[in-house]
Amino acid sequence: MSLAELEPPAKSAAPGQYLGFSLQQLRACHHLFSAPDGDSVSLEHLDDVARHRADGTVLSG
Repeated sequence: MSLAELEPPAKSAAPGQYLGFSLQQLRACHHLFSAPDGDSVSLEHLDDVARHRADGTVLSG
């Protein structure tokens, strides 16, 4: 079999997607530990990670 007969490997973005997904929990923990009293943190509710401030505003991203 020659090299020309080999199929190229399938392109996949799975490693990059997994990295982004796996970092969500780390970001949520950061917000939980740094949020002042009265704030709450959500995961996959309004955005990947969002901080709900006591004054009613939301920091997402």
